[in-house]
Formats: sequence, structure tokens, C-alpha cells
Amino acid sequence: MNDFIQIVTRSLGTTEGTARSATGSLLGFIKGQLGEGEFSKLVEKLPGAGDLLGQKAEPRAGADGLGGVLGNLAGKMASSMGSDLGSAAGLAGELQGSGLKLDQAGSFVTMFVDFVRDKLGAGSVDGLLAKLPELKKLLG
Repeated sequence: MNDFIQIVTRSLGTTEGTARSATGSLLGFIKGQLGEGEFSKLVEKLPGAGDLLGQKAEPRAGADGLGGVLGNLAGKMASSMGSDLGSAAGLAGELQGSGLKLDQAGSFVTMFVDFVRDKLGAGSVDGLLAKLPELKKLLG
């Protein structure tokens, strides 16, 4: 996963801390959607992913943090109405809370999916995306 962190910092111009926090948030989202058993199988194939899970950040105050808080609120409202869009909006808000800018969220998710595809193969990623349609909504 350190390779992925370096890809994110170079491509998006973020700090390593932001890349780690955003990755932790994304992994936390995936874990919540897949459940412990299936998520554990995924993490086994991505060395270092479990360590990043603990680096998930809470939304911060300030300009970017406000966007993250608003994204989380939008996600909660849409989720209460049973919308997959709510999950996508909530994830986007969490990524913003990690320090990514709103316009970087799609690129970040795309980089993650491409990285996992390189490590696990297209079939595994297609199966993962089928179970996580919210990720498809964020692909940039």
C-alpha cells in the first residue's frame, strides 16, 4: 500500500498524511459495505491495508473540513431515504474530511480501483465494484 500512497501524493499533490488518511477512510467505507469476513480477504491481498484502516480521520473544521461535514450530512440524509447516492456522498465527505479537495475525490477513487486491479486482477475488481456500486459513482 505504500506504493499507492506514493502514487496519490505524486498525482494529486497531497501530503503523505492526507493520502494515508483518505485511504483509511476509503478502506473503512469498503469494510462497512462488505462486512468483516469479505473485507479480511481483501486486506490479506493488499499488504499494509490493515494499518491504513486505523489512520482514518474525522472531518476537520475549516474550509475543506466544512465541505467534508456537509458531505457527511448529505450522505446521512440521502441514506435515510434509502439512496445509494447517500453512501457515495458520505464517502466523498469522508475523503474531504481526510484532506482531499472535492475535485480530487473521483481521481483518488479511480487511482485506488486501478491499483487494486493491478494487484488482484480485473475479475476481482469487477466483483468488488458490483458489490460496491457507490464507488462507481465516484470514479473520476
